[in-house]
Amino acid sequence: MLTRALMAFLMISVVSAGDVKAATTHPACQTNSNHSFPEKRRALVVGNATYGDTLGNLPNSIIDAEGVSATLCGLGFAVTLVENANKDEVYQAVDAFKASNQQKEVRLFYYSGHGTQLKDYNYLIPAGLNAVPTTTQGLIDLNDIYKAYAAEPPGTPSGETALKLFIVDACRRDDLGDEKGFALPSEAYPDSVIAFATSPGRVAYAGDSGQSSVYTSVLLQDMKVPGSTLLDVFSRVRRELWQSSHRAQLSWENISTLQNFYFQPPPSVKFNVVRSDDIVVVTVNGSTVAFTGAPAAAEVPTSILRPGPNPFQIYVYNQKTRRNNQPWESREGWAYTVAVTLPNGKSCTLSGGRDNVDHDLDEWGATFLARSGVINVGSDGNTVVHDNGVARHGTEQSRAPDLQACL
Repeated sequence: MLTRALMAFLMISVVSAGDVKAATTHPACQTNSNHSFPEKRRALVVGNATYGDTLGNLPNSIIDAEGVSATLCGLGFAVTLVENANKDEVYQAVDAFKASNQQKEVRLFYYSGHGTQLKDYNYLIPAGLNAVPTTTQGLIDLNDIYKAYAAEPPGTPSGETALKLFIVDACRRDDLGDEKGFALPSEAYPDSVIAFATSPGRVAYAGDSGQSSVYTSVLLQDMKVPGSTLLDVFSRVRRELWQSSHRAQLSWENISTLQNFYFQPPPSVKFNVVRSDDIVVVTVNGSTVAFTGAPAAAEVPTSILRPGPNPFQIYVYNQKTRRNNQPWESREGWAYTVAVTLPNGKSCTLSGGRDNVDHDLDEWGATFLARSGVINVGSDGNTVVHDNGVARHGTEQSRAPDLQACL
């Protein structure tokens, strides 16, 4: 849902049924400076709604395009939004996008509107066309957009090609071409994802009036889940769409890339044992992530850190003091300090233990849980680390229930 400020900035007008106006093309946002991503992200978003009585207007397509633009802006994309565009206007927008192609960036194309297949090729239907197409004249060849996105700057090494994402939410009718829905893509492009709202030869559903389509509404939710790969996102979309449509609509993707891309990157939390008398081990969700003697702060792997609560523990092994390879009953400390670096790059410390332990205390020569807490990863990527406090008695710093509070 767009805020009023963003709606005003986009200057989007509501077009009544059958009232075809000139396309609006404008930058929905530049790259968001509040986000830091390893790659440049650009998107061209097209929403066509005005067709007329014969083909039927699709007001939901404008809602789809606005929602996708707003979401991509929040995910660090520089977005150009095009609405109610005819064939020439779409090609102009695609050519302008192609002119800025750079190495190793992410290029995304999204379309919502009418589409069809003719002679096993896929076409987008421009706004203003109010007749069932029987020839390709006046249509937008989806292959032309694929080729524009696949064009690399001269001299681009094979390992520096861009990631191309094509997302098409169309095929709302089953009588606009030779066959229902879209055909299988006629060509494969390396480092690309081609995603259709419905399976080849099937029809997509527009959704309720005044809302995003069923497919796009699910897609927008899953794009924002932190730490989800492309395969994660589209697999989840396919499953949720199948369920929400009562097994009437199954999305389809052709994924031909090995790049690990995240719309919303996984949260970065690091642990570093900066002081320990003996051996300290830090675990998250039962897996070791840091320990005494590690050369640097260890980032919690994406495979371990997941959305929701992630328990962490600090274990201490308080070795027995030895002399001449024999246990020597003397005092032995187990004080520790563990630094926690949060996604914003700042750190807090968790400290505890005793500088000396009498040999008759149960910490002497034992392995035990010294401290515990929880890393909470929100659905919006916001990460908060909660400290549950010490599990053993001793001298320690005061408990910080929310570690972000001490930054």
